[in-house]
Amino acid sequence: MKPIFYMLAFCLSFATYAQTQTIEFTHYVFPEFSAGYVLMKSGEKKAAMLNYHSLLEEVVFEDAQGKRAIADGELPQVDTVYIRGRKFFRLNEMFVELAHQSDYDLYIQYKCDIKYPGNVGAFGQTSQTSSNISYSQVAIQGTAYELALPSGYKTKPYQHYWIKKDGELNQFKNLNQLLKLYNDKKSLGKAFIKERKIKISNTNGVAQLVAYLEMD
Repeated sequence: MKPIFYMLAFCLSFATYAQTQTIEFTHYVFPEFSAGYVLMKSGEKKAAMLNYHSLLEEVVFEDAQGKRAIADGELPQVDTVYIRGRKFFRLNEMFVELAHQSDYDLYIQYKCDIKYPGNVGAFGQTSQTSSNISYSQVAIQGTAYELALPSGYKTKPYQHYWIKKDGELNQFKNLNQLLKLYNDKKSLGKAFIKERKIKISNTNGVAQLVAYLEMD
């Protein structure tokens, strides 16, 4: 009965988190700007329409003047950003989402690559530029902060993960790197991944895998 109890316990612990993971990713984490607020270290709360830009890795707010990122000068004073009930904060000068917090902390760093459609050359072939050059093209057109990119741009969202336990912070970019952090439970982890068909892009699945590996 003990294994069944543990399985039920961690599934219930992530039930609420799972409900928030049905978003179709683009270069923004959320498909639209939503009412949220920025909690400053002073305790002040600043309400705004917010979203997270995974290409630029910036919190972006929208008002009557348009869409803008939080100014660099204000970032050190930011404590937590709340968007749709989810928490984002600065970790080592980067924004991450807090996915789980207890005896260990799990953070998600949202990132995105973008490809410019390029120019059509001989035989109808199209050459694509690197993500950095592509961003320059988008910025020039003034569409970097728009929800929809110009026709032909392709985005590839992905995530890096960070886990903090006993004061030590470790990053993993794929499931093999995660399993190395739990070397004594590697075989159990592989079986769990196979059974649940977990992929590194499935943030809820990764969170459940970490919870499983953390069981005593």
